[in-house]
Amino acid sequence: MGCLGAPGGGAEHNEKCARDVWVCDSFQGFEPDPWDGDRDWSKLNSVVAVDEEAVRDNFHNYGLGAFLDESIHFVKGFFADTLPHLHRVHTIAVLRMDGDLFSSTSDILYNLYDRVAIGGFIVVDDYHIKQCADAVDSFRNVHGIIDALTQIDTHSKAVYWRKSAHVEVQRDIYEGYTSKKDLKRGQRSRDAHGQLDAEQAQTKGKEGVREKDGNEDSKLSEWRKRQLEGKTPAQPEARSSGP
Repeated sequence: MGCLGAPGGGAEHNEKCARDVWVCDSFQGFEPDPWDGDRDWSKLNSVVAVDEEAVRDNFHNYGLGAFLDESIHFVKGFFADTLPHLHRVHTIAVLRMDGDLFSSTSDILYNLYDRVAIGGFIVVDDYHIKQCADAVDSFRNVHGIIDALTQIDTHSKAVYWRKSAHVEVQRDIYEGYTSKKDLKRGQRSRDAHGQLDAEQAQTKGKEGVREKDGNEDSKLSEWRKRQLEGKTPAQPEARSSGP
């Protein structure tokens, strides 16, 4: 799943791309534990997941390699983790969404819609998917958005609307949606930190053993040197290199 944001540009941008483009995607498929509870989608990851390198290759495959410069920004991670921190994007001209799920589509709208410029476009690739359509309809209803939804074609059933007025995004509703997910994410974060601490402790222990062994080797080498000089007739006391 992904979303693409094309912020408004100006004369200061390069000639090849008048606008910066932000490509946001997990690059690993669907989140295994979305806050809307629809976990079954992650079973499709082996089919739908496309890594960042493959996306970059497709720029070249479709003759767009020349545009793959500093104006194209790749943002890797699940939307709930990355979009709230996308502070460098201020004004969006085109917001194209490919989120599939209720949760991921809501992540996009609640975090980026207020940055879409008046007259800007919101494109929804997956409006034919019920979960996505429910998220879009809910967001529009909550915020009183009456801009007409226009179907792009009959094949994909993708739709778009053009933003005609500013709305105050109801963050409290979104936070209510994500509160349960935040608890789970916090636990996953703690688990990850615990695992990292354990790995670091294990590594430190191994380094301690190596340092201890190194000290003993140094002592033995010194003893051999002194023995050759006839200064040390007896072997030094043997010591264990174990913990």
